[in-house]
Amino acid sequence: MKKNKSRNHQKRAQKRTAKAKARKQVNAMTRGIVENLRKQGYHIPMQQGPDRNVHAAEDVVSIAKCSGVGECCTNVVVNLDPSDVWRIMNNEKVRQRYGAEVTMDLVSEEPDKGIIEYWVDPRVGVPRCKLRYVKKDHGHIECIFLENNEGKPECFLGEDRPTICKANPIGRVGQKGKDGRLSGWGFVLRDEPCRKCVHKEGENCAALVGDFLKDHDMEARYSYLDLFYGLQAWIAQDVKIEEMRKLAAMICFDWDRFLIEIGGNSREEIKAVRPESPEHVIASARVIVDGIMRGQTDAVQATGKTEATEEGMAAQGETVPSDSDG
Repeated sequence: MKKNKSRNHQKRAQKRTAKAKARKQVNAMTRGIVENLRKQGYHIPMQQGPDRNVHAAEDVVSIAKCSGVGECCTNVVVNLDPSDVWRIMNNEKVRQRYGAEVTMDLVSEEPDKGIIEYWVDPRVGVPRCKLRYVKKDHGHIECIFLENNEGKPECFLGEDRPTICKANPIGRVGQKGKDGRLSGWGFVLRDEPCRKCVHKEGENCAALVGDFLKDHDMEARYSYLDLFYGLQAWIAQDVKIEEMRKLAAMICFDWDRFLIEIGGNSREEIKAVRPESPEHVIASARVIVDGIMRGQTDAVQATGKTEATEEGMAAQGETVPSDSDG
């Protein structure tokens, strides 16, 4: 009996050691490809209209004084990047209210649990994800996280709300250079909801675009978004197999389902092999899909370990879809 206990204890210790080693290897690979995924590339600029004047970070614009929650949370589709899903998954209030323990709980078909939807956009073949919304009267829709606190609108996520919401009413759009590649970023005002909103606090105020974004801690948010754009570019250009594109979408937005259905882990084991950051998730999607396409059958193991050749980590360009505004 004692020998069996000792043997079982030794197996568990070996398993923990193997998982720790796998995590270190993945982290090392992540550092090696993250910057490559951020390389500049081709960009399709957003169509400009009378209300889509592009501003520079040094420009002064008129911005409504508000909490960033109100009319802008209704009749709009909120697109998510993998870092948004990461923050939602790790929000303690979300865990408690929706019973979300793993990412696959976020995409449950049950009405009281479903939070996000992800798919592969057939127009450009890249992963997309959005928040589910609540249907209201007269065909209106409302964000699932919009709440009313004594007549004042509030976001259930607080500071963890999606990137596109965090910077509201400023949106970021790419600008194309003469060579057709991404030359920089401009900013637009999504101020139509602001003009209709009754929750503004007094008159608009003048603000530098750059200062406003800095005050809202957008640098890190945009960093993750750029990394995701890099991954999308690689998928659109190099991943021709539909099933591989679907796998990339699953890895980006539903990492725990990937570990369970593909990696063979149990719900209990997931915490030990779950990536440590959104960067890690996006980089892992690149490595895993690339490894499988190259015929590396050991690209995904039950421990969550990923492997890929250095050649498979070549720099890729950024492609921002034509209707992207993040």
